[in-house]
Amino acid sequence: MKRSWQSRDWSRLIKLFRGLTFYERFEQAIILTLITLIMLVTAIATIHLIGAVWHLVVDVGIDPINQTIFQAI
Repeated sequence: MKRSWQSRDWSRLIKLFRGLTFYERFEQAIILTLITLIMLVTAIATIHLIGAVWHLVVDVGIDPINQTIFQAI
């Protein structure tokens, strides 16, 4: 039975992780935590920006083609 690429990657990752010292594992955990936080903040900011622009265009009725209005905002 052929193993999928995902299981091979996970097994390789686990094998590499076992060779690390405690401090190196701690560093990797901190890096993964920071990456996750940055991704969450970026996603939330993007969703908020999309909602704000949607509100301006749909609810307020600002014409998106009129460039002077968007420059004033």
